[in-house]
Amino acid sequence: MPFTMANWMNYIPKTIKLSEICMPGSHDAGMIAGQEYFPGNKYACQDLTIYQQCYQGVRFFDLRIGKNNNNAAAYHGFPPFREYGVRCSTFLNDVAQFLTEQPSEFVVVRIDHTKAGTEEMLNLVQHHQAHIKLPANGGFDIGRYRRRDVMGHMILLCKEGDHFTEHRPAARPFCHEYRKGNVIDVNGQLTTILGDYSDENRRMQILNKQIPQWDAFRLLKGDNPSLLYCLYLTNTGQILSRLNMNIRQLTESQDHGMKPWIIQGNNLQGRFRVAMVIPNIIFHDFCDEQTCERIVALNRWVLRLNNI
Repeated sequence: MPFTMANWMNYIPKTIKLSEICMPGSHDAGMIAGQEYFPGNKYACQDLTIYQQCYQGVRFFDLRIGKNNNNAAAYHGFPPFREYGVRCSTFLNDVAQFLTEQPSEFVVVRIDHTKAGTEEMLNLVQHHQAHIKLPANGGFDIGRYRRRDVMGHMILLCKEGDHFTEHRPAARPFCHEYRKGNVIDVNGQLTTILGDYSDENRRMQILNKQIPQWDAFRLLKGDNPSLLYCLYLTNTGQILSRLNMNIRQLTESQDHGMKPWIIQGNNLQGRFRVAMVIPNIIFHDFCDEQTCERIVALNRWVLRLNNI
């Protein structure tokens, strides 16, 4: 089978843990210009459908659930400036169709900032149960999964305390929970994701603001699969994002700003568990195949350096 961005995970060993993979991430994935009842580009973060983003290589999606015209839908912004994107039904249908066509892949859908639409979302989740990876043995930590465990499935990753699982307890059996924040608390059952949106509009400022958390991550990572890192290369707004989020500059050469992010791992108990440490998710706006290719290429580099 020839390598494409639609099946790139097929070229990563099935025994590799999710915590050892670097995935292209789609920031506010459902805020797609021109899709369904999304009115304009003010809060547009993407310009491809969810299905198209999957085929471009995206494997981690950011979904904020609200309600518009009695439909559960993606949203962005705060009242009175909130706008709505694609319906959650379209979102999950697209992911399920992709996984049916590309069973070597898996997709993580992160649910956060839920405001409304939880009853419909629960019905949709139950409808797509065959494509959802249920938490194993009551545990919530996704980093321990190996690729073979989750192939052909979507993982619903819900923030601890989010409105969706708090107000719809029936949704909990379908969702893995995660903790996010500056305080690192890894208990082996709950995934902890470090990294946060940097409210800047210049590439190097966005990177530099995230370095303190990255330093904490790389020092504590070791053999701990519960700890993941999300690098945010996002700035909502089509013009700013296209001008400033040039990942080519970040990945072609360590001299262009990626050096602090791709570094030697620490000596752990007299041996190197991971020769190189990279972010697990690289979030960006307006996902395209070329950008995703450069993020995916980081996996091949690390596997080669680790002789895997």
